[in-house]
Amino acid sequence: MKNPVLKLAVLSVLILFFACGEKATTINTGTSVILKGHYNGNNLFVKNSVGPDGLGYGVNEILINGNRTSDEIAAENIEIDLKASGVREGHEITIEIRHYKGCAPKILNSEVLN
Repeated sequence: MKNPVLKLAVLSVLILFFACGEKATTINTGTSVILKGHYNGNNLFVKNSVGPDGLGYGVNEILINGNRTSDEIAAENIEIDLKASGVREGHEITIEIRHYKGCAPKILNSEVLN
């Protein structure tokens, strides 16, 4: 590419693509699923697994930015109300879903953190 305007245009598109395409980071420690990203205004949905002894459920605590939530976790499907936690749209957020070993939950819509 010899045209400097074309080079600048291509570079700009690439920068925008990578800046806007940032996705949430998910870390699984074996007893926690940790999601980090920017809150986009929607709630997070989680499919809870059965507890280690076949009774109850695997998730035992949910923390948002280090604070325990009051969301109902003794259910097959969990809706984490991020707005109720005080996080503002566009701000960084860390969600830690603690669970019993061997029964990790499934995050259904991690795109709410981008």
